[in-house]
Order: sequence, then C-alpha cells, then structure tokens
Amino acid sequence: MSCSRLGQKKPVSIGERKWSIHTSMDESNEAQLRGSGRSVQDFSPFCEGDVEPRLNKKINVLIDSTSDYIVYLDEEFYVEWAYSRLPGESPAGFDNVANQIGHLETLSITQLTKAQREPFARLLGEAMARVIGGGKEEEAMAVLEKAVLILVREVLKTHDSGT
Repeated sequence: MSCSRLGQKKPVSIGERKWSIHTSMDESNEAQLRGSGRSVQDFSPFCEGDVEPRLNKKINVLIDSTSDYIVYLDEEFYVEWAYSRLPGESPAGFDNVANQIGHLETLSITQLTKAQREPFARLLGEAMARVIGGGKEEEAMAVLEKAVLILVREVLKTHDSGT
C-alpha cells in the first residue's frame, strides 16, 4: 500500500506487545464492516447474465425468482439463493434442505463431469426453490432423492466403463 493511501496510525496491543497499524483512507470503517453485498427489495427483475447484488454472483442459470427470493446456479454450477426475510425466519424445512444440497454439491464435485453437473445442479436448485417458495419440505426432499439417484447412476456408469 502506498503512503498516500495510508490513514491514521491506530495503536493495537497483543499481549504485552504494542503495534501500530494504518487504517485506510479509501473506505470508512463502517463500509469495511458492511461488506460489498447490497440489500435487495425485489428479486423478480433479475435475469440470467445479471450479477445478483446480495451475493455478488453472476446468474448463470436462473431457477426461480419472485419479488421475495431468487434461486440460481452460478458460473461453477453451485446453487445460490437469497431471500428477503428477517434473520431467523427461514422457511420450514429450509435447514434440512440446505444441508442436503450442500452435501450433494460436495459429492458431485468429485463424481460428476462439468457436463453432468449442470443438470444435476438444476435439480438441487429446484429443491431449494420449492422450500423457499412456500412449498413443503417433503416436496423439496423428493426432488433431492431424485438427485441422489442420478448421482448414483452416473457414478456406477463411470465405474462400469472403467474411466
């Protein structure tokens, strides 16, 4: 960092040792704490190719969106979602569905090719859209069960072909 960008020195103590650090003049401390994501009031106008401002991810494949939520695949075929509810107000079954999606995404990275991952990730995204969009956890889990069957089938095909 060049000297012209350095701000004031701030004393910091770690144990018995005292250090001086420079704070940046380019950004306020408040901005540094907020991060770069922005609040979204209406997710419905977002399209494929847009950057979703809450997570700063490019929308590669749009699964579903309304004014209240968005579910999409990013450029690496990970399921991303955002919704406009207060913290702690997740839909019923959300935690179970999100955990299962994370687990299946992790397995798919090592077991599926990129070409196989897109349709697989679409199913995972559909499960999230069902639970966030007011569906029941059972509906989302039924979609995830189909995804598990596809993953197992693809792994067995790869194993049988010897590749």
